[in-house]
Amino acid sequence: MDLYERFKTAANEIQQKNPVISSRAFVLSSKIQPFLRFNSEKLTLYSSLSGLEDMGFIGGGFYSDNGVIMVTPPLFEEDSTVDVRLCATGVRILQILEITEVFAFGIGKSLQKNDNGELMFWAKDHINLSAVNPLVGANIDEFGARFPDMSSVYDEDLTSIGKTESEKAGFKVVNGIWAAFDSERKRLDEFSEELIKNSVQYFCDELISESIAAAHGKLKLSLSLLVNPSEDAAEKLIRLFRQLIPESN
Repeated sequence: MDLYERFKTAANEIQQKNPVISSRAFVLSSKIQPFLRFNSEKLTLYSSLSGLEDMGFIGGGFYSDNGVIMVTPPLFEEDSTVDVRLCATGVRILQILEITEVFAFGIGKSLQKNDNGELMFWAKDHINLSAVNPLVGANIDEFGARFPDMSSVYDEDLTSIGKTESEKAGFKVVNGIWAAFDSERKRLDEFSEELIKNSVQYFCDELISESIAAAHGKLKLSLSLLVNPSEDAAEKLIRLFRQLIPESN
């Protein structure tokens, strides 16, 4: 079974167990998920899905409940050898399920060291310094032509809606470009001057792969938000989910 057929088999199993009724979905950082306290019984681990059970997943999965659909990044054993294309498993499943709009939420930090408490900022583009690119390796032709233009990842109309709804939920949304680091490049002090020169305002270490895959699959990446987590921020995120997916109200 090739990788596309594996993704398709997993998506079909999800659809049979819990039919997807929305065209919108969320991609959540694994660091945010614990703050949201969703019903764990509604989370289907990638490792439990038909076609994916032998692919080396140790974490990450698909969540669906009352119209809210979300995926979290897959996790693998450290230093394990896995097909890099699996890093975007959640987005690939969403694409097969005919999701057309994606909202990405991660945890990030400001290079400007703002001390105004709770931060939420919109990433208008990515500078991918060293994060994993899920398009490395053999192309999966069913998902689209190789390498999209990442200079215009976000759908402008949907982004404006997302920003408005975020502000309604009580977040102050700040525009910014953000960069990703792998485990060897997380020391901010070594890179902050270089990044600021390149207009990078924020950094994080997740969701780059998912954004690349969403653009590759021609999904509308309508909003990418990074937040410093807190109990209050988690509650506001849940309200934002409900506003962005009317079926969940």
